[in-house]
Amino acid sequence: MPSTVRLLILGAFVLGMPLLALPQVLGVLTGQTTAEAPLPMDIEAGPPRPEPPAPSPPAPTAPRATAADPFPTEESRRRSAAAQERLKVLGASVFTLQYLPGQEPPFLAYCEVDLPQSPALRKEFEVRGAEPLEAVLAVLDQVEQWHVRISRTGAARR
Repeated sequence: MPSTVRLLILGAFVLGMPLLALPQVLGVLTGQTTAEAPLPMDIEAGPPRPEPPAPSPPAPTAPRATAADPFPTEESRRRSAAAQERLKVLGASVFTLQYLPGQEPPFLAYCEVDLPQSPALRKEFEVRGAEPLEAVLAVLDQVEQWHVRISRTGAARR
């Protein structure tokens, strides 16, 4: 007896489920509704959602260095000029800044400094940077560190 009840419940379920979808299927077939239409639901409306905040305008960015204008701001021009002046004081006879497209980092600062005891000989310094000012300041830093080292060596020989 219990197995008969189970079979009846299972049969009702197997046959009844497709019958529940029959009105929607008929609506799709007759063109009265679309297959994507959601099933009707009674949902209690809650409080209205606040509108999302409007996207803020992008923050102004500093001008980017380019090959045509490696120092786009007054500050970068001033700092570059001061660094190049300091390189001259430290004995730089050659200084170049190159933009190397397609290479990372793209800016190359190159400097040659006359050796204090032998002006015919030169020490070369070369630094790459993502930004031109970064490369200029890095090559200045290398030259200054080198001067500190040779001054210590010279003082130790005396």
